[in-house]
Formats: sequence, structure tokens, C-alpha cells
Amino acid sequence: MVIYHGRYTKGFFKAEAAKNTNPGGTFNWIGVTSRFTKTINPNLVDVRGTGSALRQYSIPSRKEYDVGIEYYVQDLDFISEVLNPTATYDTYTIEIRDSGDGVTYLYWLFTGAILNTLSLRARVGDVVMATVGGHSMDLTVSGSSGIGTDPTDPATAPWAWHNGSVSVGGVDAPEIIEYTLDTTHNSDRRFGFTGTEPRDNILSGFDVSGTLMFTVEGSTYVDDILADTEQDLILYLNSTTHYITVSDAKFGRLEQPSEANVTLTETLNFVGKNATVTAP
Repeated sequence: MVIYHGRYTKGFFKAEAAKNTNPGGTFNWIGVTSRFTKTINPNLVDVRGTGSALRQYSIPSRKEYDVGIEYYVQDLDFISEVLNPTATYDTYTIEIRDSGDGVTYLYWLFTGAILNTLSLRARVGDVVMATVGGHSMDLTVSGSSGIGTDPTDPATAPWAWHNGSVSVGGVDAPEIIEYTLDTTHNSDRRFGFTGTEPRDNILSGFDVSGTLMFTVEGSTYVDDILADTEQDLILYLNSTTHYITVSDAKFGRLEQPSEANVTLTETLNFVGKNATVTAP
């Protein structure tokens, strides 16, 4: 038996032309992936009856298929799919395959998947990381060959902190040393008497939040909180050509510890009304 290893794992995605139907053809590149998390939860319901202390049956109720993808960001294509779904929302096929020798693979094929959550992190001294979470209507796990063509690796270095910058209310903010952006569509799995798998996945309200960490160089952000200021945040990830705009952001909780012999920093929470991608 061959023991599987992450050195052989690969994963790609592609929008579906028909919901819950693998589109085939050439799939799309995600980024330099560092972790895939595949989860199956049948939500077993226990049945116990009189006359015995033992569990008599465990019956699957709602089968939930979740996928998480953590990667180093090389472009905004995948993030754009998360943040900018169509009015009716898009579904995707996500293929992940594992192996122990690079020859024989186990394929995980998530179909009818929606991209529900995004967590983005950039900080001084590090490479930009993103984690995307989604769930699907169906899942097939098979040792047979994949049913799509692998995309071409763009062979471009992931973006580091120094490739971008942050703008607050139209003003460059070089004092910011770390930021996070978290979004969710609050998706809802819809089940019915048709079976244990979801009939559909519905996008609900879109929530945008995050944090800014910065060195203390004045009272600007304190003033913004006290004045209940609403302003746009622009997260430039690669020069000024690839960026995410958090519109109508408001600052919430601010925390500033003051310690001896330490440069003072503040951490500021924010919420926004929307987050959109701009890229060539």
C-alpha cells in the first residue's frame, strides 16, 4: 500500500455551465496551494429504543460536503469568484487529487459547489495568504482518472507585503503593518424529502469585516471612530493594478496596549458594506 503525501496533491476549479454538472475542459489555476481540507459529515441521527441501553441505529440525515483551500496569492482570479458572484450566483466544480507516488491518484470531485467564505491576510515580512471555504451539492471520491484538463502553472511569484499598500479614505496609510479581510455569503444548504444530499445551496446576506494593525503615529483612527466616519478601504495587493475595495467601511473596536520599551501598535476592527475586486 502506498502512503499518500501532500507533495503530490493538486487542486483546481472551474465554473459550471449547468448547476451540479462537471464542466470538463481545462480547469482554472488557484494559486500556490499549501493546504486542502475535505470534510464529509452525514449528520448521523441516533435511534434508541426501550428494552436496551445500546444505540440501535445511526441513520444519515443531511450529508454536508465542505472544502477549504489555503494558498499563496498570485493573482485575484479565484478571489474575484468569491467576492463577485453573479446575481443568481455561480456554482463550481472543484477537483482535488491525492497520491503517494504521483502515478495513482484518489480524486475528490466536488460539484455544485459555492464559494462561501474568504479570509485574506497580509503583513509586513510575509507573503499574502488566502483561505477560501465552500460546500457542494455532491461529492464523488474515486480512483478513476480526472475528468478535466490541468491548467498551466503561471510560474509567477506569489505577492509579498511589499508589492502592495493600503489606502484609507483615499489617503495612503504606510503605518499599517498587517491587515485581514474576512467575507462570507452566509450560504444556506437547502434539503428536502428528495434525499440526504442538498437540493441547492443559497447565498444569503454578504458580510465584510476585518482588522488593521498599525504603528501609533497620531490620533487619526481614534478620531475616525469617535466621529463615526464612513470611508473606503483599498487593499492594493500588487502595485495599484490589483486591489480589493472595501466600500463604506466603518471602524469598530480599537485596542491599543502601551508597554515599556515597545513600539506602540493599535489593532482596529472594521466592517464594510461590500468588497469588490479590480484587476486587469
